Amino acid sequence: MVKCSHLNCCCQHSSEEISTCQQVRDHISKLVPQGETLQYKKGQVLFYEGHMPYGFYLVTRGNVTFPHETTPKGQTIGLCHLIKETPYCSTCTAKTDVEVLFFPKTLVHDLIEESKS
Repeated sequence: MVKCSHLNCCCQHSSEEISTCQQVRDHISKLVPQGETLQYKKGQVLFYEGHMPYGFYLVTRGNVTFPHETTPKGQTIGLCHLIKETPYCSTCTAKTDVEVLFFPKTLVHDLIEESKS
């Protein structure tokens, strides 16, 4: 197990899990048209520590914060936990007004299966 090198991930992952996360990030352009646009006001919580992920987010405007750092526009959040099927290790809050694209678990799993073919 190794520490994930992604900005906001605080967990240990197998090299296979890290590879899968990177594979999804590399093909995110395929998912963008299917993402759901969500908006959060400064201070609103996107997800809580201990909750299971139902998908992952791509920050398209603004910044979100975790107890240990801020994640800027253009970053994915929650992807590693979705791939690993583990609860979030920290709460994510909108540091500014934020717009994100949300990608449900089914889209991610379809993309992974498609890339295996």
